[in-house]
Amino acid sequence: MSEDLDAVQALCFAGLVLAIAMRPPLHAYSRQRWIAALVLGSAMAGMMLCYFEAVQRVPLGLGVAISFIGPLFVAMAGIRKFRMLVWCGPWWRWSASS
Repeated sequence: MSEDLDAVQALCFAGLVLAIAMRPPLHAYSRQRWIAALVLGSAMAGMMLCYFEAVQRVPLGLGVAISFIGPLFVAMAGIRKFRMLVWCGPWWRWSASS
C-alpha cells in the first residue's frame, strides 16, 4: 500500500511542477476542456499505476512490451492506407520470434 501511495504522490508532484512551470491560463478554459483534461489525466494516472504494479509482478521487459502493444494497435487501426502498415511487418516478426 505504501508503494501505491508513493506512486500517487510522485504523479501529483509532477503535475504540480508542470503547472508551476507552464503557468497555463486556467480562467480561460471552458468546462468542456476541464472535463476532457480530467478524463485524460485520470486515464494516464490509471495507466501509470497499472504499469507500476505490473513492474512489481512481471519482468520489466514484458511489462514494457505489453504497455507498448496497446498504443501500437491503436495506431495501426487508424491507418487508412495499406502501404503505411508495411513498417509493422518486420516488428511483428521480430517480436513473435523473441
